[in-house]
Amino acid sequence: SGVALSWSAASDSDVTGYRVTRAVGDGSFTALADVDTGTTSYSDTTAVAGTTYRYQVLAVLPNDNAQPWSAVADANTPLRAVALSVITAPPTPVEGDDVTINVVATPADSGTAVAVAEGATTLGSGVVDADGKVAIVVHALAVGAHQLTVTYAGGATTAQATASVTVTIAPAQHQAVATKLTVDP
Repeated sequence: SGVALSWSAASDSDVTGYRVTRAVGDGSFTALADVDTGTTSYSDTTAVAGTTYRYQVLAVLPNDNAQPWSAVADANTPLRAVALSVITAPPTPVEGDDVTINVVATPADSGTAVAVAEGATTLGSGVVDADGKVAIVVHALAVGAHQLTVTYAGGATTAQATASVTVTIAPAQHQAVATKLTVDP
């Protein structure tokens, strides 16, 4: 949601305000905002998650002459946490059914990879759309219970996330078919 900055007021009576500057990573400092002398805080709401910033506040003197006032402060904005919602279809699969794993990642970075695995075996994968949704079809699961792990790889602004889902495949019900048996002695 941003980076909150605060600093001590300058004791110099010539100070007419403060200039808040920011650098992305090791880049050059650029001005973010000018605030009046009575203000000793600023919220950088334009900061992006998963980014390293450096900030410095300059004291603005008459004729817009800005001088360094604060030390350089570093801020690392964390990646946003992602919640995964997983729904399987059909809800009660039987032997031979394909199982669709519907995943919704909230929030999500569009185009981020999602994989479905059982143990160390990847069963399928896809990428989330702009709404954070992806449907992954898993083929040929054997009869029995399967503990599947859904992994969201993490994006530019979102952290990696995992969820587990159990899919139980029931045996197919075969119907008896009447047959006619003729024995010829």
